[in-house]
Amino acid sequence: MAQTTSKSDQIRGLLKTGMSPADIAKRVGCSRNLVYVVKAGRTDKGSTATRAAAPQQKVSRPSTSFDGLGDILAAVRGVEKERNEMRAVLEKLQGILSSALDA
Repeated sequence: MAQTTSKSDQIRGLLKTGMSPADIAKRVGCSRNLVYVVKAGRTDKGSTATRAAAPQQKVSRPSTSFDGLGDILAAVRGVEKERNEMRAVLEKLQGILSSALDA
């Protein structure tokens, strides 16, 4: 079954309901980082200048209560996924910096 709305649109709709970023990420199937990016309104493609100029925001994680082992495992998997995504971004940045310094 084809999805008719983008993840960003789904996130925007769920943000309006007051749902937490962690719950939105689980429901939509994305990282919490994407939820915060959409929440900050920085999802326009091609607007890297806007993104670069945007101030860094400290994200406070809400306190989480776990109902069982399944919730803990899901949280750990989510953190691992985010860590892997961040590692990939850092590796790309390292490649860009390396290329710039070699030139």
